Amino acid sequence: MLLAPFALLGWMSASLAKRQGFERGLVLFLIGALLLGTMFFSAYQDSQKYMSQKMWTASTLSIGLLPFKSAPLLLVCLAAQWFLARNSSEAQT
Repeated sequence: MLLAPFALLGWMSASLAKRQGFERGLVLFLIGALLLGTMFFSAYQDSQKYMSQKMWTASTLSIGLLPFKSAPLLLVCLAAQWFLARNSSEAQT
């Protein structure tokens, strides 16, 4: 489950790279992976904080709910992918 957001981001980037070129797909992937990585690292820090306070359920849920918390970020990446693909195809015609 924790790999799913990165797999979806990879799919979006590959789709963009296939349509508009490797560079655009790579930029989308790197920006999305940086944002997802930051989100995952923040959740890890929260989990460690909760563990030290002996809040076991909160610690588990801060990691376990990450795929659902990353949905808005993935929707933003999907919108960016759609915009980049649409914007470039209009410029070429």
